[in-house]
Amino acid sequence: MQVDRALESAQKACDQKGLRLTPLRAAVLRIIARSNRPLGAYALLALLQEEVGRKHTPPTIYRALDFLLEIGSILRVESRNAYILRDLPDRPGSPVLFLCDTCDSSVAIESPDLADLIESNAATLKFHIARPVVECSGTCDRCAEATADAARRGHSDER
Repeated sequence: MQVDRALESAQKACDQKGLRLTPLRAAVLRIIARSNRPLGAYALLALLQEEVGRKHTPPTIYRALDFLLEIGSILRVESRNAYILRDLPDRPGSPVLFLCDTCDSSVAIESPDLADLIESNAATLKFHIARPVVECSGTCDRCAEATADAARRGHSDER
């Protein structure tokens, strides 16, 4: 479902901009859409080879990633040099990324209020933002629960 929605959205963006979603670009987008973790270019290369049965070079994957970034289908996770699916590519502004340091999962939340605040502060400073990036590292609820459960079990074993 998420994969289909991502491909439809990418095709729509391409149609609006007079661009072409090639089979290779679509394959890269499918791989990213199926993952709940940020994927680096070399991991994508390996997964792409599995998907299409053919080896590609790093410049090929980087061109596909640049294209998908340009149409807004994916986001670059700067701190991890990796890429994730953008859930709402039609929305202007940049989402806030929440990245779990334990399981490496990621969630992107669209925050128009934060985008407005960043733009307002930049305007006050007469600063021209090329690409706003807001990344929050921490622990997701699932990992926090697992850690708490392990700690509780550890304390009960000591008694």
